[in-house]
Amino acid sequence: MISNKFISHNGEIVYSSRAWFGGIAEATSLESEQRKSLNFWKLAVAPQQGEIADCANEIMRRYAQYTPGSDECSKFLLSLVLECRERIRNMLLSPADRDHCTIEFVPNMCRGLEIALCRIKGLSRIILSPYEHPSALAVARWLASIIKADVCQLQFEASDYILSRDEQEKKLVNMIQEKLQNSDGPTALILSVVSYATGLAIRTEEITSRLRVIDDSSLHVILDGAHAAGNYISDIDIQKCSAYVISVHKWLLSPEPCGIIITPGQVGDEEVSYDTWSHLFPVTTANARIFASLVSSLRAIDRVGLDNWRAHSIRFRDHFIERMHARLSIIGYSTGMEMTSFVAVRPKSGYRWRWRMEELGKYLEQHSVYLLMLSIDPETPWLRIAFPYTMHIQQVDELCDILDTSLE
Repeated sequence: MISNKFISHNGEIVYSSRAWFGGIAEATSLESEQRKSLNFWKLAVAPQQGEIADCANEIMRRYAQYTPGSDECSKFLLSLVLECRERIRNMLLSPADRDHCTIEFVPNMCRGLEIALCRIKGLSRIILSPYEHPSALAVARWLASIIKADVCQLQFEASDYILSRDEQEKKLVNMIQEKLQNSDGPTALILSVVSYATGLAIRTEEITSRLRVIDDSSLHVILDGAHAAGNYISDIDIQKCSAYVISVHKWLLSPEPCGIIITPGQVGDEEVSYDTWSHLFPVTTANARIFASLVSSLRAIDRVGLDNWRAHSIRFRDHFIERMHARLSIIGYSTGMEMTSFVAVRPKSGYRWRWRMEELGKYLEQHSVYLLMLSIDPETPWLRIAFPYTMHIQQVDELCDILDTSLE
């Protein structure tokens, strides 16, 4: 049964997409928006539309009234940075960690990973879990070529993604342990909090605890929270990692790319990069619109409530599963891993896609359906389907109808 309630600290609230999300989404009629596109991709950059973009534009108009370099201008910019930092603390960190960590802002998520890696002195090897987005591998390879380190991308077969949670964790830990035994010095592990391919939440606390028993001296864990912040609600276990890196332009819906590095303890001045907003201005030219956009999205989330944002997406996800469960398999559905606001699907036994991957993609695009196609399984394409907050239930139904015609 699909819930029609939102979660609230004051009890249940009757569901109303117009009341809660009407200002955040684009101000067009439902019919015209449905026909324009069915965007279940969750693009890397949130759309420049609605309440969040309007708020960011208003902040930039205020910023334009100041003289660049003046004390008033600096105070205004710092006030935005401080507000963003405080909202992130209250939204994502447990009370025990809020006052004992450093929150820094960088131009994008990949730059955040790069800085976190650079802070590991004498880094000799970078290990990437099987749950990482290809962009993380690109960052690791580029940096490793400069510092002369090794890069190990751990790979899962398609069948590994449907192993039980415990079996997946055991296999992953064994793979990491093998790479640690052959390492000549400090090693970094980049571990996603949410798998970019399946949308399943990874038990990073369990995995890192088991790894600490194996090697607690040379292993440095960097948690990749690109698809976690705003999607998967879980307090950041900041004490068990070297750094937790967040992307704000995905599930937090900030219109501008921005990365956040959350580090346990204090970061020394010598470790602050030239383009980082830390306790001081970056040395390079500052991008004020990053914070105008981020503070606007964080204000919108606070207005609605983070629990309600996720409940809105989960409602659509569950409706999709209910509609399609007879013909599509949800990758990892029975693994025991927690699901988030996006899923990966493939045809169930007895069904198949009508076309090969390229033709299937063209067919979906002809019907204005945009989602991510994955070639992890050589036998059949997987479709990764995200359910962002600006979606309508009728759009989910239309997607189901189109996917029905894609199967035979």
